[in-house]
Amino acid sequence: MPQDTAAKAPDSDYLTRREAQSRAAAASSTDPAARVAHETMANRYAEQLKLA
Repeated sequence: MPQDTAAKAPDSDYLTRREAQSRAAAASSTDPAARVAHETMANRYAEQLKLA
């Protein structure tokens, strides 16, 4: 039986939720490096949403 090795794209609900969680984490972070990391992830989720 062949395996399906193609990655399935996350759905828009998941991406929307993760973007919001990342933005909230960035807003509440006291560490500047952590804030930047969370903002970067949020922006990546937003970009993926544009392609979904």
